Amino acid sequence: MKTIKLAAGVFLILISVLKLEAQSGWVQTQLNSDIGYSLFVNDSIVYASTYTGVFATTSNGLPWFSKGPANHVVYDLIQTRHVLLAATVDGIFRSTNKGESWTLLTGSPKCSGVGGTQGHQVFAKNDSYVFMHSWANGLYRSGDEGLTWQQLTVGSRPGLSGDLGGWATCIFALGGKIFLCAPADRIGVYFSSNNGDTWNPGKSTDFSGADNLLFLSADHDTIYAGGFMGLYRSTDSGNNWNTQYTNTINPNGQMTGLGIFRDLVVSDRILIAAVDFKSLQRSKDGGKTWTGFNTGLISDWSFADLAIRPPYIWALTRGFGNAYRRSLTEIITEVKPEIEGQAIKLSLEQNSPNPATNSTTIAYSIKKEDVVTLCIFDELGNKISTILDKKQVPGYYRVEVSLQKMKSGTYFYRLKTGNLVCTRKMELIR
Repeated sequence: MKTIKLAAGVFLILISVLKLEAQSGWVQTQLNSDIGYSLFVNDSIVYASTYTGVFATTSNGLPWFSKGPANHVVYDLIQTRHVLLAATVDGIFRSTNKGESWTLLTGSPKCSGVGGTQGHQVFAKNDSYVFMHSWANGLYRSGDEGLTWQQLTVGSRPGLSGDLGGWATCIFALGGKIFLCAPADRIGVYFSSNNGDTWNPGKSTDFSGADNLLFLSADHDTIYAGGFMGLYRSTDSGNNWNTQYTNTINPNGQMTGLGIFRDLVVSDRILIAAVDFKSLQRSKDGGKTWTGFNTGLISDWSFADLAIRPPYIWALTRGFGNAYRRSLTEIITEVKPEIEGQAIKLSLEQNSPNPATNSTTIAYSIKKEDVVTLCIFDELGNKISTILDKKQVPGYYRVEVSLQKMKSGTYFYRLKTGNLVCTRKMELIR
């Protein structure tokens, strides 16, 4: 009997895998771990750093396995020659067996976390060192795979207290250089050609003082930096930077343009970017124009990180920790601009005012009679309240929402009707 049950279980898993393989567009895998932070890939494994630790998959995301470290939020992960290193608020954990067990390194730098104004790139490495930055704590390097760490000095600039390395938003390594992004009000990309001993600023008249750069990525010798105000590019190893795409702030303080760039990967010279509440976008002209690349997604997710491990491109959501994958061949397939189902049958507008104080208005439209639910969630995905749950006829609706019982912070409001879902973010301040 046990043999029959085991065979049936294996058969069901095999059928699930075959169904997953047969799907086109973005396919949601089995990871659902609250907040997602970063992805790391090697030749055989895809790792996800999340609010509930490290997860790994060796196939197509069916299944993901929890790897620990137990009861720790992991913000980023990197693999050296022999070990895995995981960044947490308690310090760096080290694993010599692909994440099966972990040891907290005494005296190692503590990662202060990854927030909305900081990117997911906490670690970087070259042939000689592993580098790590921690918001408000500093920039460090290790030459012995994480056992010991040395703090580095990047330098200071007028109006920003402390060393710039302590206020970095992301870090990256390419071609013998280490790159570091400075924070808002002192925006820029700094680089070092001698393992962090000395640093030089990249030159640009385009970096906005209101910006925060959240990632660095590369396509051969071309480097991209993106963040709040758009996307920038350097074709000379980070010495000079030019704008590829620009968001703007209108007189009402609202952003106009595509949105906040969270991450970017490149395949066959085609750019795929994670953009807040526009999900995944594709560009074939170096980032100047973009079209949706969202077939298979049922909501306008915000993604934390992207990674490529053939035959797939992988995407990790921010708010609810889901992992999606899509065939790389679909990146270069010539198709008409993708239109998501909810763009036709369901639309959800940005709440107004945003940031909100005591109340806000949420507007939406539906094209089919059905039960409509509108709920508010916190950053961990916990439901705070249900604003609406009833059948409605097609039309345009505006709902006044009281926020009196909620604390200041970041929230998500989600509209659902049938199998269509839209999600947006709102800020609440007191």
